[in-house]
Amino acid sequence: MQEANDQDALRIKVYFACHFHGFSCGVADVPEAMQIQPMAKKTRSKRSQKKNVTVQQEFALLARRLQQLDTNTDSSRRERGLRQLTETVGVQGGQVLNQLVAFSPDLTRFIVDFAYGDIISREGLDARTRALVVVAALAAIGNAQPQLETHVGSAINSGCTREEILEVLLVVAVYAGFPAALNGMTAARAALEK
Repeated sequence: MQEANDQDALRIKVYFACHFHGFSCGVADVPEAMQIQPMAKKTRSKRSQKKNVTVQQEFALLARRLQQLDTNTDSSRRERGLRQLTETVGVQGGQVLNQLVAFSPDLTRFIVDFAYGDIISREGLDARTRALVVVAALAAIGNAQPQLETHVGSAINSGCTREEILEVLLVVAVYAGFPAALNGMTAARAALEK
């Protein structure tokens, strides 16, 4: 009797595991009350039901809306990114990117256009605060010492003081651990001694 109950329990577990992962499985003898019913198809949005909107129309609308929101229409992402990089990372950062572009032009474009052109160039934080956030994030990762060294230099270029950078790394010790903070201090010392 116990063996039959164990087999039933196993069937039910297999059935639910299959459905949880999106598989249809032919496990027989699972009580109907416990079977998972297929989900009803999602209904289309009210807007698309009204107008039978095509994908192209939907994205054309999105493009128009984004264009209206874009306050930087006078310069491109690349120009913003290059300007931001020029202001912050200095010669060392420029050398790294010039070496990278020969090996991986796509990654270089992502860094210049997206990271610096779209995100770092935003006006929500002042340059000093943003530089300290980047230092904290790279230190917290714990395995980005070359990048951290470059960005400690960027923080100095943005007007941060040695004391502010060291203070940020002390906070990293609390939230990311002492090894991350120690690695951060090593990278910071190397950048500050240049």
